[in-house]
Amino acid sequence: MKKRRIRYSGYPEYANRNDRPWRETGPRELRAPILEVALVDGALLVENESGATFRSVDGATWAPAPAKRRPPPDEGTVVEATAPDGVRWRSTERYQRVTYDENPGYQFSLMHTAWVVERAIDRSTDGGATWTRARDDMSASAFVFDERGRTWVAGSSGLHVVGASGARWRKLHPDPAVGVVLDGERVVLATTQATFLSRDGGDSFAAIDRRCVEYGEWGSAQEEVWDPRRLLRAPDGAAWTITSDRAGDGVFRLAPPSERWESINFGLHAIPGAGRREGHLGLTALAFLPSGTAFVGTSAGLFRRG
Repeated sequence: MKKRRIRYSGYPEYANRNDRPWRETGPRELRAPILEVALVDGALLVENESGATFRSVDGATWAPAPAKRRPPPDEGTVVEATAPDGVRWRSTERYQRVTYDENPGYQFSLMHTAWVVERAIDRSTDGGATWTRARDDMSASAFVFDERGRTWVAGSSGLHVVGASGARWRKLHPDPAVGVVLDGERVVLATTQATFLSRDGGDSFAAIDRRCVEYGEWGSAQEEVWDPRRLLRAPDGAAWTITSDRAGDGVFRLAPPSERWESINFGLHAIPGAGRREGHLGLTALAFLPSGTAFVGTSAGLFRRG
């Protein structure tokens, strides 16, 4: 007898099915607000808001690890990356307090204090022994390297691609960017407001539809991709983003050759066997093991999918 195919009515054509939930994971100390999740030297490092850090190579067994060195407050935000050829890139962004005279030369002029944002990107070709200023008008959220030896810089002044020598900068998109994912001529870009897709190596971009519908035996949920915070490339080449808006945070996946995001929030927004989660679940970080297992840090702890 031919097996009948179940069809779900009422869902738009772009809806995606998802029956693999996110589940809480990690030791007791990681059932707390998570500050950072990152893959370092093949191992997952997770830090909670109190500074407790744990390391895992398989996502199942965990051991305490030294806390990550955080820059002093006067250094601000620092983003670093090393290209395959050994060239190092570093971005800094900090707030500098300055005092200025409203009307210089006048007896009763008023003095004012203001905070000024200082941004810079530096480049080193000798392992960090010396640094050369590459830009003093922008900071970077991410550095990504392609097979042609170029560096893609997503940052406060948009998306740029830099030649192998580090001298020629070409702006590809003007909006402040949080990340970029490369797959040949296919480029996925996340700005602070929206996401974009290019199929011609960044020469042109088209906005990606925000709308998503996720469904399964557990029910369904309508989500939208607003205000991306991170954009990462998974081991299988798919682009993943975590978002944050007033309606709630979310995790979304865009796998080649698709032009639409998939909602991956079962277990975060809808809890298996319990229904819709109450309250706002803030997402703070996203990372992958080489096996493809995904981890997301939240205000409630660490979650794992896969």
